[in-house]
Amino acid sequence: MIRELKYNDVKKIFPQRDKNSYKGINGKVLIVGGSELFHGAPILSAIGALNVGVDLVYLVIPRSNVGVVRAMYPDFIVNSFEGEHLSMKDVEMILEIANGCDSVLIGPGIGKSDETQEALIAILSSLRVPTVLDSEAIQIFHKMKDIPFQPIVLTPHHNEFENLTNKEMKIDTPVDTKIV
Repeated sequence: MIRELKYNDVKKIFPQRDKNSYKGINGKVLIVGGSELFHGAPILSAIGALNVGVDLVYLVIPRSNVGVVRAMYPDFIVNSFEGEHLSMKDVEMILEIANGCDSVLIGPGIGKSDETQEALIAILSSLRVPTVLDSEAIQIFHKMKDIPFQPIVLTPHHNEFENLTNKEMKIDTPVDTKIV
């Protein structure tokens, strides 16, 4: 177990960028999320993607959040849901964008409406791109009939993990000192 992460450790994990590289060569990610209440979640995820070296970040977010996101970082490529939450009307556009990306993050701040859940199932059933599921999107596994084809990473916090597995987790140390 690494106790202290040093620069040389990080250099071994992350490949060095080619000094002649151009936009899109160092990663393209699509982030689908947000709601009127949780407009910051996809922004934080997009900034995180930039900080680890991704150079093209696409977002699909509620229409009401577009101005905030564009003002936050002008290089983000921003599209909006047809309405204020993800629905079946958005699935085709999301799949089209996802097919041109290296990975997809779905869920930060996305909400729990029935329409959103239906769209999430449709998206996950058709995606063929490595996918990270966060927040409410994690819980969609309970409703899926078939296992998705693409590699999937789940990022549950303690309560989301318990809901996903239907098992209680006992943590002996405070949550803020233990990675779950």
